Amino acid sequence: MKTKSDSKNLSRKEREHQIRRGEILRAATKLFGTKGYYATTMNEIAREAEFSIGSLYNFFNNKEELYFSLLYEKIEELEGFLKGVKKMPGTARAKLEQRVEIILDYFEKERDFFKVFSVHRENFKAALPGDFAQQIRTKITTFIEDVVYVADEGIKSGEFRPFSAQEIAMTSLAIIHSFLAMWIESEEEYPVREKKDVIMDIFCHGIINQKQRSKR
Repeated sequence: MKTKSDSKNLSRKEREHQIRRGEILRAATKLFGTKGYYATTMNEIAREAEFSIGSLYNFFNNKEELYFSLLYEKIEELEGFLKGVKKMPGTARAKLEQRVEIILDYFEKERDFFKVFSVHRENFKAALPGDFAQQIRTKITTFIEDVVYVADEGIKSGEFRPFSAQEIAMTSLAIIHSFLAMWIESEEEYPVREKKDVIMDIFCHGIINQKQRSKR
């Protein structure tokens, strides 16, 4: 699967192919978000993208392949936004906070798409082709490694307590995931980015009242 970083090396024909493919994915994102995965047909995606159905099948063999390609691109796009945060100047906490903000903002923007994934998560997991599943795992591993890097930096500087950097990374990601899952599945509409300070406070200070902690 080609990434955006490969685009500079593509021929004109390949660039045109990527542009048309992007038009299809944008049309699919809109329809999946408004109608849901199962209610959306390949014919509707073709019409929305102003393609013939035959042309659509030149890009994707079926709706499942189209959806998984779209999921990969969303993950890759988020990875692009997060790239470089671990090397930015500032404290380890500031870097973690920046990551939280980027992730929340991205999911806010793409809520309709990720809500589709949340609703059909188990079905999608069962249908993931082996090579695609491995690509997704690789991306997730990269996310974790980047947080481990920042956590290790915080431990070495004395900013963080000397837990395992892996444990710090997994805990922070678990808290973010929990807030996102609750928000996506909630019927209540509220900006998830507003939860950034709560996430950081729980992660950095825990849930024990400071007065109670001083008594222990």
